[in-house]
Amino acid sequence: MTRGRSTFGKHDREQQKRAKAKAKAERRVARHTAEPEEGSGPVSGATEAELIEQLGSVHRSLEAGEIGLEEFEPRQEQIRSELQRIQ
Repeated sequence: MTRGRSTFGKHDREQQKRAKAKAKAERRVARHTAEPEEGSGPVSGATEAELIEQLGSVHRSLEAGEIGLEEFEPRQEQIRSELQRIQ
């Protein structure tokens, strides 16, 4: 004999996972198109120590899972270019 509703429950869980992933992707896109938050990126005219601290903060955010690679890499590149500019 077969079990009745096991595949329906699985289908429902998979549908919920897809909806959650879609919502997460939409939030990521919205975050990238939104105005940058204060303190989220390097400030023009920042000192070398401030930029190094911002770079460390970005690395900690990545390690904590607060941001993904899609957000990490451009922010890291932006901070590094500011460091190159002031040196």
